Amino acid sequence: MESVNLIPSEERDEQTKTKVVKFSTTLTIILLIIVCGVGGFYFYQNYKIKKEISSLDTNITKLRTEINNLSNIEINARNLYKKSSTLKGIFDNRLLYSKILINLQESTPANVIIESVSFGLEDTINITGNAQTYNLVQDFSNMLLSKDLFTEVSLNTVSLKGNDKGIDFFVVVSFDSKLLHDQ
Repeated sequence: MESVNLIPSEERDEQTKTKVVKFSTTLTIILLIIVCGVGGFYFYQNYKIKKEISSLDTNITKLRTEINNLSNIEINARNLYKKSSTLKGIFDNRLLYSKILINLQESTPANVIIESVSFGLEDTINITGNAQTYNLVQDFSNMLLSKDLFTEVSLNTVSLKGNDKGIDFFVVVSFDSKLLHDQ
């Protein structure tokens, strides 16, 4: 049995057009909903990422502050280490320095006054003092050289005080550190 379509062709075309318009409208709405959903998803992800970045930036700022505080501690620790190393060196060598000072005292003539003694670089001692005459400064240098411990005496500065008050001098004395350990 065959069916006969009694609907005129214009009506059929109209129905087909209506179906096509309905289908295309439905498809367009579905695509629009999908596009809006995808767009909303991306906007949400963007918001979420920005919020996370903001949180991480705050965290980074806090960590930088902590690092800066730790750098102060590190500087203090280094300074403390240097000071403790210096003290350790002084305590380890205090007997050696005492031996040097004893030899220095034994070599000092009666009218020579030592005002300051400081240890220089590479086994040297810097001595500042005053004496009544140039001959006493020379005697002081000769007495230092007569000791085996002292190897060289360099007279750097000699200046005459006014009104017969004596002579100021500055002497650099080299010593043999090996002899300090042997004594």
